[in-house]
Amino acid sequence: NEILLRKMPDIKITEIKYEYNAESGKKIGLTGIAPSRERLLVFRKALEEDTLFAEVDLPISNFLKGTNIEFYLNLTPA
Repeated sequence: NEILLRKMPDIKITEIKYEYNAESGKKIGLTGIAPSRERLLVFRKALEEDTLFAEVDLPISNFLKGTNIEFYLNLTPA
C-alpha cells in the first residue's frame, strides 16, 4: 500500500514481487514504466523518504532511455 501511495499518476506499476530469504530477509521488487528520468527520480526519492523502507535500489541501467523508461526497483523493508 505504501508503494502505491507514493506513486505518481504518470508512473505505471506492472509487477510487484515479494521475496523472503532466511539469509537476506524480505525484499520487494517493483517493475514499471516511467514517462521520463526526472519522474523516475522523483518516485525513487519519495520511496527513500518513507521510513518503512531501509533501502531503495534503482540500478543506473534504468536511466539509459530518456522516455517511457521500463524500470526495476528493489526495496528492503525497514
